[in-house]
Amino acid sequence: MNIQSFFSSGDFFSDFHGWPISPDIGVFLLEKMRSQNYDLIIEFGSGTSTALFAKASEAMSGKTQKSAVPKTLKTEIVTFEHNQLYHEKTQKMLRTRKLDGYVSLIHAPLIDWKDECQDYLYYDCQSILEDLAEKYKSQKIKILVLVDGPPGATCKNARYPAVPIIFNAFAKQSIDIVLDDASRPEEKATIDLWREFYKKRSIAIEESSIPSEKGIHIFSQIT
Repeated sequence: MNIQSFFSSGDFFSDFHGWPISPDIGVFLLEKMRSQNYDLIIEFGSGTSTALFAKASEAMSGKTQKSAVPKTLKTEIVTFEHNQLYHEKTQKMLRTRKLDGYVSLIHAPLIDWKDECQDYLYYDCQSILEDLAEKYKSQKIKILVLVDGPPGATCKNARYPAVPIIFNAFAKQSIDIVLDDASRPEEKATIDLWREFYKKRSIAIEESSIPSEKGIHIFSQIT
């Protein structure tokens, strides 16, 4: 997969419903896909990154936009979007680029979710994740999770539920959690909460912050 080819078209990272993906996180995600060969990618929040994942999956499968989508894809991509308008825009973008066959794009309205400390609103995603966990339960797989939603205005620490929800579904799998916009104060608070979550459960992790326009932070669950 030639990463530079993803930047040959001037409009690939163009503005998308006000929240474009930064080229630096685009490069980071492509490098992770190439080096780690993930079996499953889960995305909270849709947009340009969804097309990026799909385009990379297409490239890694050896297909072109003129070819049929292969029956068996190396990487399964599942994206949750709570906003109906953005869901439709992302779907249109994928169809325009003939990439819709590479992504399961799910409209997942925000529903109540809570832990011992706080009530949240988060994607209605648990039944889908349970089905995925059942599908892969007999395999050891590598999972990439991009947390780029819901918006911070949704509730305090709006992106925190991603880690406990993913962990509860895939506790025994190898998981990389990537948080976009990690330079923002609320995202820094979410990072602290994730550390505490892992610590309470004695889960071995590695983490790092990647210098970028908006900040990238990654947690890798060691299994």
